[in-house]
Amino acid sequence: MNKKVGRKVYITVFLISILISSIPAFSARDENKITLAVMDFKNNSSRLRYDRLQIEKKHAREVGRLAGAEYIITGEINVTSGQLRIDTHIIKVATGQIVGEKVSGASSNFIEPMIHLLANNIIFVLTGNGKRTEVRKLTTYYANWMLVSTTGLVVTTALFHSAYKSNYDKYHDASNLGEFDNYYDKANKNYKIRNVFLVVSSAAAITTFILWQADRTKSNRIYARNTKNIPGHLQPKWALGVLADGSQYGLSLNIRF
Repeated sequence: MNKKVGRKVYITVFLISILISSIPAFSARDENKITLAVMDFKNNSSRLRYDRLQIEKKHAREVGRLAGAEYIITGEINVTSGQLRIDTHIIKVATGQIVGEKVSGASSNFIEPMIHLLANNIIFVLTGNGKRTEVRKLTTYYANWMLVSTTGLVVTTALFHSAYKSNYDKYHDASNLGEFDNYYDKANKNYKIRNVFLVVSSAAAITTFILWQADRTKSNRIYARNTKNIPGHLQPKWALGVLADGSQYGLSLNIRF
């Protein structure tokens, strides 16, 4: 999904029955469940696959009443200023009150952590459980592992350098031709191997620095914001939600408390 979002790419990513422990709101009671699914559309058709329901915003409250939901969650997935953004509208069925929750990321590769962040904040808005998260840093370049590898290469380089220096000194101290040739060959071999590791270690150190810098950029962060909080956190029993952009993929939620 590094290519343009408008391209017809088929996505089928399921996050079904997410582990209760991964969302703070679900740590209290085992019967609490959330089902999230990123669905795909086929050939830009309006029919959402896997029998998920697509609801137009103007009909959202009526569908919520018919389904018995206290809240209906609608929204869309868009690309704005190069950012992938999920906009949701949490509508209280009884009054029509709307609360907006949004998450955005630099790439559709971040869709799964974006869904987790969105779910976390929706749960907080509706129940007050857990806490809101506005920014989440994603590590994608693994600079720490590269640092460990670089350290290992530097240590190996130092060992071969030490061996070269030792044999080089013994070569100069040799008293007969046999020892002279033996220590010369060993020193020469260690010298060549040390130089190879020195080049590789230098390249690894530069790569580590580049990856470390890349890990610190804002493009590795996903952001969330909302319009306003629902006062009192009314503890609904059921919130039904469907997100769809009608062209490529959507997100459906079925949240039980």
